[in-house]
Amino acid sequence: MQTKKLRCDKPHDIDEARKKKGLPRRRRKDSRTTAYELTIRVPEEYRVYFDGKKKLTRTVFA
Repeated sequence: MQTKKLRCDKPHDIDEARKKKGLPRRRRKDSRTTAYELTIRVPEEYRVYFDGKKKLTRTVFA
């Protein structure tokens, strides 16, 4: 049986999305960074380790 891997979806640029809506950038420590939202889809067999969650989402600044 082939094991499944946890992989991150394409990073979502939060600043770009807010700019399209006419909203200001999110507050951050370093103003030169860009805010990205990273999403990991959790396969069915791994959900027991993540409290039954289907997705894990984190906001990072790079």
